[in-house]
Amino acid sequence: MKYLIIFLTAFFILQNSILLTASAQETGPAIIIINIISNKVITGKVSGLKPGQHEELKVIVYVHTDKWYIHPYVGGGPGKSYAKIEKNGSWQIKTEKREFPADQVAALVVDMDYKPASPVSDIWGIPVIARIIQDEDQERL
Repeated sequence: MKYLIIFLTAFFILQNSILLTASAQETGPAIIIINIISNKVITGKVSGLKPGQHEELKVIVYVHTDKWYIHPYVGGGPGKSYAKIEKNGSWQIKTEKREFPADQVAALVVDMDYKPASPVSDIWGIPVIARIIQDEDQERL
């Protein structure tokens, strides 16, 4: 009976360990927008990255008016059409106030070699590692 209890205890510990590991692997990276300063910068953070993974990914910021547009520029390279992710997960990109105010802003973590389209009507069709979409105060973007 003693061995049965030890066996069952070990089995349940192993089973829970496997479930927790699988759950952690399914979670993956997450992204947040920390601050938007009009005509200056958008800052944020990506968490849950594996060591070195920040070098394989980038952040693309889209703003929504009538469609979703890359912000601030399409094809401008790092700091203009996408943000590099630093080793600590932080990222930032220049922002520029436009004629048409945005009602939403989205930050997407994508593979470094991903070539984004702009404009797009459906942001949910973009293959992402992580995404955040938030309503925006139209005075800031």
